[in-house]
Amino acid sequence: EDGLYARAEDLSDPERVDHFAQFLAGARKGWERVADEPRKSAETLMALMPADSADLTTIIRGVWAVNDLVAFDDYDFGHLDPAAYDRTVTVLLTGAPEPGLKNAPLGATSDAVIKRVRPD
Repeated sequence: EDGLYARAEDLSDPERVDHFAQFLAGARKGWERVADEPRKSAETLMALMPADSADLTTIIRGVWAVNDLVAFDDYDFGHLDPAAYDRTVTVLLTGAPEPGLKNAPLGATSDAVIKRVRPD
């Protein structure tokens, strides 16, 4: 599970929700561009990395792997997968030696941002 996290008070502020929605829409557009142009995206990443840190073939494979994870046809981009969320909360509640959470968060999810991105 990976998601966009915001404080509850920010989700009650329409201007903040607009900013979050713009970020989410921009992220989607960026990932779509990476999916459409994997080699160009890999070359751009290579240009930003230290000279000897990775080779182009490895970076292209990484771009393809990310494209598989962000497959837009498989789910509605920006929506939280409830099963993945529940797994993450369980791990945080039961992690040893010190759990990341003491109690399951109540009211921790919201669709306020995604409704602003796609108001249908």
